[in-house]
Amino acid sequence: MDIDAFVTAHRPVWDRLDHLVKNRSSLTGAEVDELVDLYQRVSTHLSIVRSSSRDPMLTGRLSALVARGRSAVTGAHAPAWRELVRFFTVSFPVVAYRARWWWLASAAAFMVVAWVMGAWVAGNPEVQASIASPDEISRLVNEDFANYYSENPAASFASSVWVNNAWVSALMIVYSVLLGIPIPYALYANAENVAVSGGLMASRDKLDIFFGLILPHGLLELTGVFLAAAVGMRLGWTVIDPGPRRRVEALAEQGRAVMSVALGLVVVLFVSGLIEAFVTPSGLPTWARVGIGVLAEVTFLAYVIVFGRRALSRHETGDLERAPDVAPTV
Repeated sequence: MDIDAFVTAHRPVWDRLDHLVKNRSSLTGAEVDELVDLYQRVSTHLSIVRSSSRDPMLTGRLSALVARGRSAVTGAHAPAWRELVRFFTVSFPVVAYRARWWWLASAAAFMVVAWVMGAWVAGNPEVQASIASPDEISRLVNEDFANYYSENPAASFASSVWVNNAWVSALMIVYSVLLGIPIPYALYANAENVAVSGGLMASRDKLDIFFGLILPHGLLELTGVFLAAAVGMRLGWTVIDPGPRRRVEALAEQGRAVMSVALGLVVVLFVSGLIEAFVTPSGLPTWARVGIGVLAEVTFLAYVIVFGRRALSRHETGDLERAPDVAPTV
């Protein structure tokens, strides 16, 4: 392609689009229609230049012009607070709701493994002896387990718990790039930790203390971990079964949707960390502490179901990429 002839032929169109963009606040109806038409034409010119020319200056100029034209055609972005409201009423809950079966399967598998392994630890002195000495187990069940929640200042403890839980959930999502294969093992490792602690506590008839301390924050905390595992495995499965879309498109959309969960879980795990720091070690009766945990869990699940189902009925996907890189049609 003769790039000089191409530029000479189309420069008037580019200049006209530049003029309309600069004066978009005072355009007439006819000029608005012209703006849309020229934006589409210049977008095509940019595609031609990218495929036929290696002139970086021309490509850069047209790219900037198309970007400004897109802004003029699609309008200004919504205020930040509206984007935030949309995120928490649409993007996050709909992704969580769409992953509900993966989420439920992750939770069920975790509970089965933790329960079976915990019963095995509780009923076998030989297994307990392989974990720790009798004195160490006694110290764990009588002192260390409860002291863990109160030995540090509540504020710093909440911060450390939040960071740790966010890191665990982030790992679940990061593992999706490996087709989600490491995620079941990560869940198993967490189930094993819960089972060992619970089994040792049960072996000394301290199971009431165990659940009284772990349920207030653990319900919401583990729910967040299960959700992260679910969307991570679902993203990995998209590589195997992208559905009717091209694999690259399915992965891009699902990957952006997963980012919604990653961001939303920051808030969920922050709440869990606050409960673990301020409610779990508090002097409230066990029923009150567990009740707070149950309330937080039910509230979160109801939020996901109500907002997620509503968004899904409107065919929302939770995709964070809301402004597609294509020319609008008229």
